[in-house]
Amino acid sequence: MLNTFRGTHCLYRPHDNGIHEFVFTESSRQAVDEWFAQLEALTRNTEPGTMMYYLVRSTASVPLPAAYMIKSAHRWIADNRYLYTARIVFLHRSNFYYPHTKLFIRGWQMSNGIAVRFYSADRREEAVRWLLGNN
Repeated sequence: MLNTFRGTHCLYRPHDNGIHEFVFTESSRQAVDEWFAQLEALTRNTEPGTMMYYLVRSTASVPLPAAYMIKSAHRWIADNRYLYTARIVFLHRSNFYYPHTKLFIRGWQMSNGIAVRFYSADRREEAVRWLLGNN
């Protein structure tokens, strides 16, 4: 593992295999803003056309603010539409409720080349295989 960014609400860890891992330590708008600030920093330092691999998980006891995440994702995609392609995995607790999942996936996949999947936290190895795979 390389450097770790310790945010107040969202931790960032780049891994040697090319995966950028984000861990939400709380469920708040501030955590979402911190995550998108990290994505913005990565975007500034990424060559156009690069494939990015994001692993996102939360240790918060309640779900992240989905509507705010969707709004933020739409804004971020509009600003970064054709910079790179990405595969994104969200690891979630087994009791995760999916009320906004389809909207969130549609929001991310509005940009060509972005694929999103959700896996329960106990399926991390499978999620990493998908992230780094060609399927």
